[in-house]
Amino acid sequence: MTSLCLLLLAAAPDLPEPLGQLDGVLSRPVQSSGNEQIVEMKLKGCDHEVPLNVSRMVAGAAFAMHQMVSWAKQGFPQADLPAPVLDAVSVGVRDGAFETMRSCSALPAELTRAPKLCPKPADDQAWLMLKGKPAALVRWSAASGKDRCLPRVSAVLFDAGGVARVRYEADFGGAASGALLGDTCKVTFTHDAPKEVFHPGLRGCKGR
Repeated sequence: MTSLCLLLLAAAPDLPEPLGQLDGVLSRPVQSSGNEQIVEMKLKGCDHEVPLNVSRMVAGAAFAMHQMVSWAKQGFPQADLPAPVLDAVSVGVRDGAFETMRSCSALPAELTRAPKLCPKPADDQAWLMLKGKPAALVRWSAASGKDRCLPRVSAVLFDAGGVARVRYEADFGGAASGALLGDTCKVTFTHDAPKEVFHPGLRGCKGR
């Protein structure tokens, strides 16, 4: 790590808890709502299906995006996303709709771009679409904790060109994390439970 990166990390303030919103993500709405998409997760090691409100997971990721962008604006503009990119992501979240889609090939651990999609159902992913293009991905698997019925759920928000711009992950058996993905500067936020903050990690970020 270069001395400049060390200086940036030393100067980067932590992001206080909570990051994003997870209220109601693992439950069904009390009242039926046609605007909320619910999937039933079949988790390895769990003896029953677990509901996942993918609409609320995407909304929670969008909330986390605004928190991380606000953090960047307080002194790290190189980590901020351009206004047109933020607008495109926000429009996708607001106007998109979930469709029966899945990645045509195996998904990597971390997506940088939206993959080619096939019109088939999937048991571990849900796609929010806008005008035939991916706006967001929600994917899930068993979490890292002892309770195998608590999932690890992640959401990725894409811009109009299909570039991943925001990543938000909630390990319900562990902790949440987030990332703001610029063209060159990428910032990840890692949870520190004892201190109740998220520590930023900068990659590819040059001076202010």
